[in-house]
Amino acid sequence: MLTESYFVSVSGPPLANNTSIPKDAGVYEYTLHPTHATSAILKKSSVPGGGLALSDTHVFAAQQDKSTVHVYARPKGNQEAVVNFPERIRSIALSGDVLFLGTQEGRIIIWEVSTPYACSFIAEWRN
Repeated sequence: MLTESYFVSVSGPPLANNTSIPKDAGVYEYTLHPTHATSAILKKSSVPGGGLALSDTHVFAAQQDKSTVHVYARPKGNQEAVVNFPERIRSIALSGDVLFLGTQEGRIIIWEVSTPYACSFIAEWRN
């Protein structure tokens, strides 16, 4: 039978104590097989639109209004690392083992996730 998984990220102001939604959950994995169910909840994240990137083994979640990316192990669902960058992250994209991060100041940071090395440059558009 066909099984489909997808991830959803949420961000917003802190929740009140009387809600049924976990306060520190920001990334959810859902599975359709044959009914809809939550497979994993990745906590300690507040992710803006365009701030989520997935690989076969990891989930990368840029944090709302911060210069931080949380790295989660996909099979276990636990947080493996918190990676800090020099500028606030607005969007991220993954291609193979390379994570591209767009910053609020207009820079692009390129990080090879299998190594601790990252480089950045100023993105300029000319007409």
